[in-house]
Amino acid sequence: MTSDRSLDIRVVRFLPAGTAAEYDGMPEEVRDQADAATTLLQNNRMPADAEPLKGR
Repeated sequence: MTSDRSLDIRVVRFLPAGTAAEYDGMPEEVRDQADAATTLLQNNRMPADAEPLKGR
């Protein structure tokens, strides 16, 4: 990353067979929101509507 305000765009690879087809079958609005959240997480930022998982 070049600065705190820049974002690195990375390729997402689907590992389980059929996952990409399921993702492509979702409404565009849902995919756009998932893509935006994934981009933030990949760049060490937390989406506003995300909550950390709670463990033991």
